[in-house]
Amino acid sequence: ALVIGTTSADLRDAGWAACVFPVTISAAGVLVCLVCSFLATHAKPVMTNEDVEPALKLQLISTTFAVMIVIFILAFILLPASFDMHSVVEATITVSRS
Repeated sequence: ALVIGTTSADLRDAGWAACVFPVTISAAGVLVCLVCSFLATHAKPVMTNEDVEPALKLQLISTTFAVMIVIFILAFILLPASFDMHSVVEATITVSRS
């Protein structure tokens, strides 16, 4: 993803933060998983075998929604409002917030 991202001149011109956006997604995912793991183990502790599935569901659902929100915020902050990427299928793909 880093190699593909740096093929866009608009992303390179936007600065280092736009180029390392895929890495920030991974880093944010690790941090969100740590927080949600703490939530699942302390908000709904497992006492019996029947408690395992609801605790895992809580952790999975909370992590999914939290990561989606964090990625949206990171994309809004780190990526430019519009950029062009060259494609093999089409000549150029324009990505914009509007």
